[in-house]
Amino acid sequence: MAEKTSLTHRGHQRRMGMIRSAEALFLKFGFEATTLDMIIEQSGGSRSTLYSQFGGKEGIFSAVIESMIEEIFDDVVNSQPKVRTVEGTLKYVGTKFITNIISPKAIALFRLIVSETPKFPELGDAFFTRGPQRSFNLLAEELAQLNLNLSEKEINQIAGQFLEMLKGELFIKALSYSDFQPEPKQIESQIEMCVTMMSLYIHQQQCIDHKKP
Repeated sequence: MAEKTSLTHRGHQRRMGMIRSAEALFLKFGFEATTLDMIIEQSGGSRSTLYSQFGGKEGIFSAVIESMIEEIFDDVVNSQPKVRTVEGTLKYVGTKFITNIISPKAIALFRLIVSETPKFPELGDAFFTRGPQRSFNLLAEELAQLNLNLSEKEINQIAGQFLEMLKGELFIKALSYSDFQPEPKQIESQIEMCVTMMSLYIHQQQCIDHKKP
């Protein structure tokens, strides 16, 4: 990826315009079928600007992935639960996570990552680290603040398992069917079930750890 330079407001707008145009094209046609000419035509930019900002097709593809990851996952990472209980924390972070992860844009990103990662392994690494892993870490940090008397390893495992369990059938259907759109009640039911199950597990682990000599 081309090294970013300091941009004026207008330069930043041109850069984001190219990223948004490239995003639409990559999601519709994939990496291989999308050409630089298509991106330039749709964005109204120039070839020299594209090369100076991104270094070429792979560079702007990486910038698109980075932008989408931030848009989808930052809402989860940059938020804090208002109710400081196990149930309240799981429900708050879980609701943000599942709502964002099954959005049409997120599903399109998952499909793109899966199709292009064999050719660009670093994209898969970046996606997991900056997306799902950041969400796991956020939940683990929030749970750790509740003084649960569980080890860091246990809390990290709980955070990862809870968010993966939360995706469940809703995520698989959204990924598999182009016209799948879950009803709000389905999402709410999934959240409540997962919160109840994980809350019971946490309380059980606390009891076990408390009884240890």
